[in-house]
Amino acid sequence: MNEQCGKLFNEAYELHVSGRLKEAQAVYEKLLQLDSCNLDALNLYAQLNFSLQNYDEALKYFNEVYEKTQLDDIKINIAKVYIKKLDFENAVKTLQTVKEKTAEALRLEAQGYIGLNDYKSAQNSYLEIVNSQNAEVSDIYNLSVCCLQNGDLNEALKYSLEAARVKPDKELLFTIGVLYSQTGDDENAVNYFNAVLELEPGHKNALLNLAKIFQNHDKNVSIKIYKELAEKEPDNASILAQLCIVYSEMMNYQAAADTAEKLIKLEP
Repeated sequence: MNEQCGKLFNEAYELHVSGRLKEAQAVYEKLLQLDSCNLDALNLYAQLNFSLQNYDEALKYFNEVYEKTQLDDIKINIAKVYIKKLDFENAVKTLQTVKEKTAEALRLEAQGYIGLNDYKSAQNSYLEIVNSQNAEVSDIYNLSVCCLQNGDLNEALKYSLEAARVKPDKELLFTIGVLYSQTGDDENAVNYFNAVLELEPGHKNALLNLAKIFQNHDKNVSIKIYKELAEKEPDNASILAQLCIVYSEMMNYQAAADTAEKLIKLEP
């Protein structure tokens, strides 16, 4: 690289890392006119186009760099572009030829499979990450989601619980509550929905699920929850409808009729 090209490269790189992408783009283009085979510049220019959402240009230059280097890192970048273009089939095909399946490659592969609605293969990709002990909490959670999509509630629950032990955020706890409810374990479902409410009092979906569970165990608790929700959302017809149903099941027909009248006024 001659002195002029070296100066242009340094200038483009400084602009690039400082976030002045359009200015960096102009300098990269000037550099590549002088030195079209500069692999470092080509790779950075491809990354810049990716950041600017010029995906076809990014793909063009990443492929050019890969032809000359045969590096797995470049293939992973090519797969990222395909994912952004929603070309999941080519993303998966590209990743299947990567020599070393890193956690990053497996995550992208799983995204590609999910884009193709192939949750079984996505589950296998996430499972490979988890078994490699390089997993992040999101990998364990995504594995549980894939298990759920594949109808394996017990495995979904297993990995959701594992993720929650590391990072017990409210949405993950809510998911565990739903899974326990779907497997018929109402006691644990209630415990997890209550844990959600400790983190976010008034969490609507947790309350709705609790009301539904107590409808089969203690209708008075169910009524109390639905009434509280109805006070917060007086125009929510679905809550009033559920309240009406529970009153009817309790044979409290006057309360059911009063609630039905409110519902009819809301939705004639």
